[in-house]
Amino acid sequence: MEILQNEVIPRALEWARSSGATFEGDKTTLMHFTPTRSFKKIVRPVQALRIGDAAVAPSESAKLLGVVFDSALTFKEHVARAAKRGWQSARSLSRLRGIRPATARLLYTATVTSRTDYAA
Repeated sequence: MEILQNEVIPRALEWARSSGATFEGDKTTLMHFTPTRSFKKIVRPVQALRIGDAAVAPSESAKLLGVVFDSALTFKEHVARAAKRGWQSARSLSRLRGIRPATARLLYTATVTSRTDYAA
C-alpha cells in the first residue's frame, strides 16, 4: 500500500497534470484480486488511499462498463444481476397476447438474450 500511495499515485497524478487528464475520486475503486482458493487466507487492504483530495476506500466489488467484478473474480454478482434483468424482460414479454411465434422469438432475442448475454 505504501508503494501505491507514495510512488504510483504521485506518478499517475503527474501524468494527468501533464496530459490534461483527470481522475475522478468518486469513480475510483480500490480492489485486491485474489484466487478463490486463497480468498480467506490473504489479508486484503483496509486502509484508504488518497488520490488528490479524495479518499478511496477498499471495496469487495466494482462495476466497470456494466460488468461487476468481485475480488475473487467469481462474477456471482454480475451473473445474478444479468439473470434478474433477463427475468424482468421475459416477464414483460409474457404480457403480450396474440402475437405470432416468429414475432415473439424476435422480441425475445432483442430483449431477453441481449440483456442476459451482455459481457457473458
